[in-house]
Amino acid sequence: MTYLDFVETMKEEVGRSLNDTADVEVVTVNKNNGIKKTGLTIRGRDKNIAPTIYLESLYESFLDGTSETSLCNQIISLYLEHDIQSPDLSQISDYSQMKKRLACRVVAKESNAEMLKDLPYKDFMDLALIFEIELMDSEVEGGSIVVRNEFLDMWQITKEELIHDGIENAPLVRPAVLYSMDHFLPPNMRLEDIVKEDSEYQFDPHHLPLLADQARVVKAKMEACPWEQLCRMMVLSNNTARFGAAALAYPGVLSTIAGVFESDFYILPSSVQEVILLPDVERCDIEELKYMIHEVNRTEVRPEEKLSDSLYYYDRKDNKLVRV
Repeated sequence: MTYLDFVETMKEEVGRSLNDTADVEVVTVNKNNGIKKTGLTIRGRDKNIAPTIYLESLYESFLDGTSETSLCNQIISLYLEHDIQSPDLSQISDYSQMKKRLACRVVAKESNAEMLKDLPYKDFMDLALIFEIELMDSEVEGGSIVVRNEFLDMWQITKEELIHDGIENAPLVRPAVLYSMDHFLPPNMRLEDIVKEDSEYQFDPHHLPLLADQARVVKAKMEACPWEQLCRMMVLSNNTARFGAAALAYPGVLSTIAGVFESDFYILPSSVQEVILLPDVERCDIEELKYMIHEVNRTEVRPEEKLSDSLYYYDRKDNKLVRV
C-alpha cells in the first residue's frame, strides 16, 4: 500500500469511527521551500478551524505491522486533543484580538517565491519574515494560520502596520531561548523536549533580561571547556521549538547576546527551527563554515525545514546583521 492509499484508507476509517460528527478530507498542503505534504483535515460540524494531521510516522508504523484500527484510534486521539485545545476564532476578523496572537517565521526568499506572492512579508537579507496567527498557547503543540494578503483588507490595516505589530508581538507569543551546543539534541531527545522539560529555558514575556541570564550561563559553559569546539557554539530558538530561527529578527535579541559575550558572531542557519551562533573570538575559516552549512543542509536537514545555505554575521558595534 502506498502512502496516498494509506491516507485514503485512514480517511474512510476515521470517518466511520466518528459517525459523521466531523468532516474528514484528504488535503495537500504547500509547506516551506515548495514541499507538498498530504494528510487529513478533520473538522467538527460546529468548528471554524480544522487541524491537518500528517500521517508519515503512522504510515511507517503500518508498514511495521501496526493495525489499521490502532492507527485510526491514534488519529482520532490527535483530533480530540486538538479539539479540546482549539481557541475560538469567531473573532478572526477583529484585528484587536488577532494582534495578540501574531507571531512570525523566517523562510528562504528564493525557494518560496511563489508562496510569497500571496503573503505580506518583510525582506530580511536573502530571507523573508512572514507572519502567522498562533492558535495555541506557546507550550502547546499546535498549529497556526499564515497571514495572507487578503487579511490586510479584512483587518483594514497596512502591510507596514502588520510588520511592526508582528515583530513587536512575536517575542511575547514565542519568547527566544538560548543554550549551549553541547546541550543540543542529546541521544533520543528532540529539540522541543529540551525546551519543554528544562525549566532553565522557560521565559516570561519580559524575555530580554532572562535571555541575558541564559547567555551568561552559556558563556560560563564555554569558558569551562575552551578546547571543545562544540562548546563554542550556541543555539538560538524559541520556547516552542517551532520556527525558532525567527528569533533572529526579535528586537534586542542579538545585541543582548553580543553584549554578554562582548563579541561579534557568525550565524549558521541550522533550520527554520533554530540557528547556531559562533562567537568571533578567534580567526574562523569562513569557507569551512559555508561548507559545513551546505553539507548539513544536504545530508541532515529535511527539505521542508531548510532555511538557507548562507552564512551570516552580526556586528555588535554597528548592531547590524549581514550575509557573509
